[in-house]
Amino acid sequence: MKRRPSGRNKEQLPRAIEVGAEAIPVVKDAATFIYIANGDGTWPPRPITALLTDLPWMEEGATFLLKDLRPGESMGATAEARVIETNTDVEVHRGKWGQVRRRVLVEILDGDISFFASSIRAGEQKGGDS
Repeated sequence: MKRRPSGRNKEQLPRAIEVGAEAIPVVKDAATFIYIANGDGTWPPRPITALLTDLPWMEEGATFLLKDLRPGESMGATAEARVIETNTDVEVHRGKWGQVRRRVLVEILDGDISFFASSIRAGEQKGGDS
């Protein structure tokens, strides 16, 4: 007997969407990875977060607010960040489809980023990557 997927019935999720007469596969086709620059302005080995969307407004000079929403004593802590460098890769796959990966290096302008230190260390120990 075939097992059903646990949780939400995954068979209900579309595998492709129709645009005109063409079926476009439903996949995670974009990601933005945010890195906090090392003290000397270089790229660290791991991002602090990955967003499953492309954020084209994140270009050099753009500013935004980082906010810790993880439960714990630092929940709600904020830090203002400015983009100092970006790298964008477009990955071409079989057929017409591809993916875009934007890597964003930021410097902290104001605020305390120590609340991210534990997640950065944990990512380095696990070997997680973009």
